[in-house]
Amino acid sequence: MEQYLKKISPSTQKLIVDHLNETVLPHMIINPRGSAKGRRQIWIETATPIQPSAKFHVGFQDDRLFNYIKKLAPEGFTPETILVTKGGVIRRHRDASTLSWKGMSINLGSVTWYYERNYPNYFWSPVDHETIPPGRWDLTGGEVFMFNTKNAHWVENAHPERWGINVWMISDNARSKYEEFLSQRIAGTLSEEQLNFKNAGY
Repeated sequence: MEQYLKKISPSTQKLIVDHLNETVLPHMIINPRGSAKGRRQIWIETATPIQPSAKFHVGFQDDRLFNYIKKLAPEGFTPETILVTKGGVIRRHRDASTLSWKGMSINLGSVTWYYERNYPNYFWSPVDHETIPPGRWDLTGGEVFMFNTKNAHWVENAHPERWGINVWMISDNARSKYEEFLSQRIAGTLSEEQLNFKNAGY
């Protein structure tokens, strides 16, 4: 955790969770592979490929949720792709190269969050190869914070009803493909495959 932003009130948390259960949950998939295999999740707004060679897809559209997330984001951080999860854990990992160094996380429920702070800033720097013990946070719900997505992180002890909302900008090395995707989306020239978020490569 690099920067703690705020704590969402219990009443607002309930409004968000009720909305997620009613509007988002019916469309979620079970992750079939990777460090979060078996977790229920869905991309919002834009489904971002894990592999740089893969295609962007249109994510599930939820303007109410997307606009709220934009209001939470700090200055200089523009939400471009969002992964919403429910329950489940994720093993130790670093986020894909298609995602920028800076990420925002919104926690809605009980979970233990681990984070190895090898890179102290939001860019590459020489790493001291001495073992750095991971930080541990026992979160209860409502926490909004920023983290370096290239530092290893993972979660354990996630309550089955815990929701996580992870927010990124697109990385520089995927920026041109993302902007091409946006242009095609505006022009209405995306393929049928790219218009279905359930085709995205999780």
